[in-house]
Amino acid sequence: MKLIKITTILVFTIIAVSIVFAVTKKPSFNAFISSVKQDAIKKGVSPKVANKYLNHLTLPKPEKESVIVHLQKHQAQKVLSFAEYRQQFLNKANIPYAQQQYKRYYTLLKGIEKKYQVPGQIIVSLWGIESDYGRDMGSFPLVRSLAVLAYHHHRSEFYKRQLIDALIMLNRPKVIPEQLISAFDGGMGQAQFEPSAYLSYAVDYNHDGFKNIWTNQADVFASIANFLHQNGWNGQQSWGMLVKLPKNFPMKQAGRDFKYTVNHWKKLGVTKMNGKPLENVKGKTAILAPNGKNGQAYLVYPNFKVLLRWNNTTFEGLSTGILSDKIIGNKRKP
Repeated sequence: MKLIKITTILVFTIIAVSIVFAVTKKPSFNAFISSVKQDAIKKGVSPKVANKYLNHLTLPKPEKESVIVHLQKHQAQKVLSFAEYRQQFLNKANIPYAQQQYKRYYTLLKGIEKKYQVPGQIIVSLWGIESDYGRDMGSFPLVRSLAVLAYHHHRSEFYKRQLIDALIMLNRPKVIPEQLISAFDGGMGQAQFEPSAYLSYAVDYNHDGFKNIWTNQADVFASIANFLHQNGWNGQQSWGMLVKLPKNFPMKQAGRDFKYTVNHWKKLGVTKMNGKPLENVKGKTAILAPNGKNGQAYLVYPNFKVLLRWNNTTFEGLSTGILSDKIIGNKRKP
């Protein structure tokens, strides 16, 4: 999914083909693309479409062209503190803009919320974090980027699957130009779905025959909501909340892997920020303290796990939840 804009970028150079051959004994790039083409055709892609998008693909030349990649969110978490990370999305300019977009699409969002049981503020928050509210959908050629990653990346099978799914997506009579551009890793459109996510979760909310996550706001928002809904979002709960830890809180129990009922945290002295008791919620919860014992702490509910299905990084999950609260002024379900 979407790459964040940060000042540091990761630049990696495609390894010379001769070296790759010596180490891995991989087939040539042309032979690899030929096998992808055969697999795509077996899955229903027409030979005409497969040839159109695969026939003229070439690898970047190592000595002339390197693949410049903005750090992914999960990579950024390794080099930024949570305070630095969240500042990308929760700043003086971003929060008012997010609130404006929520008001602008309020009626549409409420209709989608009624159908999918996913709050509009969560949808807008993810939309903003993924594609800067539709203003940054990537600038890489979709098919070529996935082909290079499928050939070189250590997760080659994953990217090969994304490449074939991209061809399945493009195997339709009409393809809009925006479909051919993506983030470097194949994140597409305003929702920044990878091709497999598009095939599984994209929604034709306006019933025009096209699941348009690029230029149709109704389809964008409904697709985001459908992803969360299909992955288990509980419409009766929020994502979590800011809490106050007692001075003697056992920090060894903080983290995504340590899940307990709310009663467990109550017994340890965890409260709301105003000192009032925590409200009971169904399911296991966790305490996250991304800035350590002296920083802010969050009690995250089962819905937080759904946010991690979107992008498996604690920083993004927390930023999504916090921004969603800012959008509506913290007026939300427990």
